[in-house]
Amino acid sequence: MPLGPGISYRDWVYLSTQDTSDTVVDLTVTTGSELIDINNLTTPRLKEVARVDASSTELLNTVVFRLEMTTQNFTVNEHSREDYMSIGVLALLNMSANLISSEIEITVKFWDSSDSYLGQEVRIFDSNTILRKDILFVFSEIYTGVKVVTVRIEETVSPAQNPTGEHPMDFGRLWIGNYLEECFDGGWDMGHVDGGKESLSIGNDSHLSPKPNRKQMHFDFTDIDESRAFGSGATWFDLSTTVSTDSDIVVLPRVETDTELQYLGIYGKLKRPVKITHQAGPNFKSSLDVVELI
Repeated sequence: MPLGPGISYRDWVYLSTQDTSDTVVDLTVTTGSELIDINNLTTPRLKEVARVDASSTELLNTVVFRLEMTTQNFTVNEHSREDYMSIGVLALLNMSANLISSEIEITVKFWDSSDSYLGQEVRIFDSNTILRKDILFVFSEIYTGVKVVTVRIEETVSPAQNPTGEHPMDFGRLWIGNYLEECFDGGWDMGHVDGGKESLSIGNDSHLSPKPNRKQMHFDFTDIDESRAFGSGATWFDLSTTVSTDSDIVVLPRVETDTELQYLGIYGKLKRPVKITHQAGPNFKSSLDVVELI
């Protein structure tokens, strides 16, 4: 049973490119060969892909990524500290494999700082679930104190679809993130930002410049208790100090099926900074306006 609805705002893959005194995270390809820089997995520009030549058999193409935190005591701010990675969700965005028409199996495994095995998450996504080549994978629990993560991506194909030679798999973004499980208010809404524009010629003729529409979603949260607002780990205070209009976020509202999650989950940026509002006693509220990144 997956976790409930929530928000992921700290991507450990992105941190693998950030050389700071507090933390060092290392990302490598352990199965497959890197063809285009895997650091492209960390950018919000999904069309700037990382490409990996998959390890292939007659029926299977396989890529494995390994993420390791090599320095602990990642200090977010004076109120929140994560000694190692806290992980609840994975997103594969703008994935282009040999043929996304059968199924993709993703296996994520976790180890702690003592090399003890913490568990794994396995999910199969078929062609009816994968929309626009994006996969959102919410785990059954939040794994804390994680030092090493491996992500195994296996694409099932037929022999006719898998000729000999290179089998490149492209990934626009790999997100392995923390998770703030939260109660979404009913009545959230979804629309689209119109990316196109109309121009008029001297003769007053219309000329359209169409561009892909992007999802835009508004969420309200009016049932935030003090521990989720200002406690330790993933909190609203930590979210507000980590994410602004110049950074990205993954928001996953309540759904019934994986297919609905691919429609209604959103990877994007905030239209405005996060504000936490006190209501009464230990109760708080907030809201998010998110515009999709494509």
